[in-house]
Amino acid sequence: EAQAYSKGRGVVVADLNSRVDVAHPALIGHLTTGYDFVATKASGWAALNQSSSSFMDDSSSGILNQSSSSFMDQFSASLLNQSSSSFMDGNPAYSHGTLCAGIIAVVAPDSMIMPLRVFDDTGSADLFTISKAIRYAAQQGAQVINMSFGTLQNSQAIKNSIDFALSRNVVLVASAGNNNTSAPQYPAAYDGVITTAATDLTDTKASFSNYGNYVDVDAPGVNIFSSY
Repeated sequence: EAQAYSKGRGVVVADLNSRVDVAHPALIGHLTTGYDFVATKASGWAALNQSSSSFMDDSSSGILNQSSSSFMDQFSASLLNQSSSSFMDGNPAYSHGTLCAGIIAVVAPDSMIMPLRVFDDTGSADLFTISKAIRYAAQQGAQVINMSFGTLQNSQAIKNSIDFALSRNVVLVASAGNNNTSAPQYPAAYDGVITTAATDLTDTKASFSNYGNYVDVDAPGVNIFSSY
């Protein structure tokens, strides 16, 4: 229904994510030049937001299904929590960028997506790289920046980049997180960022979705079909 008002024509949406399959048929004609920031890791971490419910579930196996078991748990916080079933041969974040790009292409089909790779194939990133990518997106003319990830660390570097993008009238959107808690997650909790929680098929809060007074809007987040 929103496409009756706008399909995103003339809008560049930067997506900070893992790698994107630029040859995917669903993304042909939707991508503009991006940048790969994956390099030597600095200190700090963030996690791509994965839910515990199955989505992209066109088969009996849940794809990108997460559980409470910790993965890459070097900071005693779960990062890209994985279930006991193996998928993608140990590369759970490999297709997260492709999935998110596919959703953007469906929601705003006339927009152009700027893929910015800040997460490696295991879902690992550092806060400085994320802050660089936010600033890069604003400098390269993105009008919207999508951030489907989160960290519990209140990073001044990321906050500075958020403020820089806001000063250029960039719309910043971030997911609230998937830990079913009201504890703030960043960058979603920063002022000026539109924070999105997830709803299920009954239009109520998804069981895994974070919540709280820093959440601005809700959007479907269960059983979402997208490119992979």
